[in-house]
Amino acid sequence: MKAQSSTEPPDLVKHTTALADALGVTRQSVHAWRRRADAPKRTGGFWSIGEWQDYMKKHQLADTQSVGRIAITAEVCQLNVSKLPPQMSRQRLRQLLARVETALRSSLNGTRFRS
Repeated sequence: MKAQSSTEPPDLVKHTTALADALGVTRQSVHAWRRRADAPKRTGGFWSIGEWQDYMKKHQLADTQSVGRIAITAEVCQLNVSKLPPQMSRQRLRQLLARVETALRSSLNGTRFRS
């Protein structure tokens, strides 16, 4: 993450990537949510982290406390693979993990997962 410039107030960020980092979501999620008609707008060239947190809570989007990065969740899933029956093939495990990752990405982007 880029260091915050000394001209930026603590609750404001200039770039979408910095906003996504502050919210604990992906940049792609922020871009998808920005397309919504009621999404918070830039003010004076800055994004308000507080406004976005309120917006995410109001619309039940990815919670910054409970939803971390997809990689962390995928790592936990891989650790749990060792508890699955030994007869399950590696290919099947990869398919299951891919479905979980797709569902998480959909959740973070605010879209619906289709199985």
